[in-house]
Amino acid sequence: MELTEAQLRKLVERVMELTLELTVEQPKKKVLVVLSGYDANRFSTVLQSLSENSSDVTVVISKEQLEFEEVGKVVCEFANKIVTPKEALATQAKYESIIFPAMPRDVLAKCALCISDTYEVMLIQKAFEEGIKVKIAKGGIAKFTGKEPESYQNIVLGYIRTLLEYGIEIELDSDTEKR
Repeated sequence: MELTEAQLRKLVERVMELTLELTVEQPKKKVLVVLSGYDANRFSTVLQSLSENSSDVTVVISKEQLEFEEVGKVVCEFANKIVTPKEALATQAKYESIIFPAMPRDVLAKCALCISDTYEVMLIQKAFEEGIKVKIAKGGIAKFTGKEPESYQNIVLGYIRTLLEYGIEIELDSDTEKR
């Protein structure tokens, strides 16, 4: 099969376009990772995986949490930017998603009940208002010990269902780590 000069030129131009597309760096996904509580291991795992997946990671962390040695090391190693809760609430969020590697039960309950007396719940409300996805690692929700009364477990599970109805995604850890 012979190519005409026009066909050859079109083919070369297309190869050049494809080469340029491959060399242009894809924009990094901007994510906001919120340290709620002090689960340094889970926080570390999520931050590391987001960093490996070329995400632009901003961490919301209080000064007290940052002073916790394990957390401070991880944040310094994997975060592109660090903001305080006050700064996160004061600025317009330009993130694809807000990720909670761990969510303590009190924050979970307050979010489900729309009690905005913690920065975590206020960030979630802000995300809702701005159309930003909120994600919680499934393993980041405290497991029951089996000693809790059944009615207590049912209420907590009801709060989790409410969060799902709000559109909050509760993902398997491996799914969170891929993002």
